Amino acid sequence: MSMQFFTATAYEESVSAVTATPSVELGARRYWKGEEYVYCYNAGGASIAAALGVVVVTGASGYSVAATSHADTVNPCVGVVKHAAIAAGSYGWVMTKGFTTITTVSNVTADYWA
Repeated sequence: MSMQFFTATAYEESVSAVTATPSVELGARRYWKGEEYVYCYNAGGASIAAALGVVVVTGASGYSVAATSHADTVNPCVGVVKHAAIAAGSYGWVMTKGFTTITTVSNVTADYWA
């Protein structure tokens, strides 16, 4: 009988850590207290405050995000900055699965931010 083990990278960095240089590989996934986080780069021109949603910046690394006040089927919200603001040009963790409170900066309809 063979046994299979799940091997995942262990990160000593907090999910609230924000750095000017990448501390782990872009796109790295991390699970903490039942929530899933992805390591991203803030390619937008402004800081992303905690509780704001993010969209993927097209044409960038695939893990470059920007704060959003508008998400729809073309530019879906892919996660939420949960713990600490990610300054423009910095790296940080974006929650992609889990429960949190979000801040909307525009109208909200049943299925997207408008």
